Amino acid sequence: MTPGRGRFWARWAGLALLGLVLAWGFLRVAGAVSNVLHGFREKPGSASSIRQTGRATIRHAKRFTLEYRDDCKIIRVNQPWRGAKETFLYQLVPRGSHPQTVEPGALLVETPIRSIVLLTTSSLPSFVTLGRVEVVQGVAGTAHVTTPAFTDRIRSGQVQEVSNGASGMNKVLDYDRLFTLNPDLILTSGTGDASLDRHQKLGEAGFRVALCADYMENEPLGRAEWIKFVAAFLDRDAEAEAHFEKLEARYMAQKTLTQQAFRRPTVLCEMDYRGSWYAPGGGSYLAAFFRDAGATYLLGDDPNPGSRPLKIEMVLDRARDADFWMLHMTGSSLHTLQEMKDTDPRYTLFKAFREGKVFTTGARRGPRGGSDYWENGTANPDLVLADLIAIFHPELLPNHALYWHAWLKPLAHP
Repeated sequence: MTPGRGRFWARWAGLALLGLVLAWGFLRVAGAVSNVLHGFREKPGSASSIRQTGRATIRHAKRFTLEYRDDCKIIRVNQPWRGAKETFLYQLVPRGSHPQTVEPGALLVETPIRSIVLLTTSSLPSFVTLGRVEVVQGVAGTAHVTTPAFTDRIRSGQVQEVSNGASGMNKVLDYDRLFTLNPDLILTSGTGDASLDRHQKLGEAGFRVALCADYMENEPLGRAEWIKFVAAFLDRDAEAEAHFEKLEARYMAQKTLTQQAFRRPTVLCEMDYRGSWYAPGGGSYLAAFFRDAGATYLLGDDPNPGSRPLKIEMVLDRARDADFWMLHMTGSSLHTLQEMKDTDPRYTLFKAFREGKVFTTGARRGPRGGSDYWENGTANPDLVLADLIAIFHPELLPNHALYWHAWLKPLAHP
């Protein structure tokens, strides 16, 4: 080959190599651009995980909705307390991703959450059912916890007290402990009373807070369905749906059983507390329990959920002749009718008291006295309904042993 021809081919080889390098670089850039534009559909842990974690369908709960989008889940909590007008919005996104559109006013939460603090213990059984007990790092009122999986973790220090341990709404939160735990989420409930509610102050302190309004539901299955609310934050939606389907079938089977009853006994509930008798409304899940168990609730003229204060004179006028008397919140720690009479002698004016048909929900207690009815009872409404049917219609469940309900012992006679 002549020197001229050699230089010619060398020049063309160099140009060809340069072309290959440029083409390779172009393909790399194009691929990168494609990944940027379409990466949310391909990247693990982003939008695709919304579809992969399965879905839950809300059928009974009225106080929250759950919407699935390609890149997030939207939860809306409405009427979290009696008379509430505002709606609380939570936008759940896969960890490490960001939604294409952020809903106005929404609290962004990355899922699955890795840690949570509960200011209400009614949600504890959900974490057991969903296999995520380790996510709960703190509880307000650990002394009242009854769920064994958590009493053990409290004893070992894996779950910490985040309040002064007082009962009810009198708890004072330990903000130093909360800042130390630094949970992904704090779950609480609201009353509408700024002196009692904590969600606003916690939000101002920088915590992500979600409101649980299960106690405002109109039916027991609606309250139990809040397991799907918890599951959405844990990305355990499919597991919650499968669990609830079986629970729903058991409950409906119990409810159908009461169609065989020949009569519907009358019932009243609760008792006077510091001058007020807080009676559940006719639209409450407790009133639905009585209806589903084949009884007539005599204080159910108010169609709202939640409770309203009445005077004992009004209760006597409406429910003096009730066949049964059920005690849930107030009076649930009583053991005898004598203790009840000592509290207020006017209780003897009620027919149910005189005939010894008064029942409490205090049969099952935790190691430190907490009522299991308000934890595992609300999570298992089919078993609660079985108790009520056995009380109101013993002929329908003759072999049923009461689980959460206890019969108050008769008056002691000389």
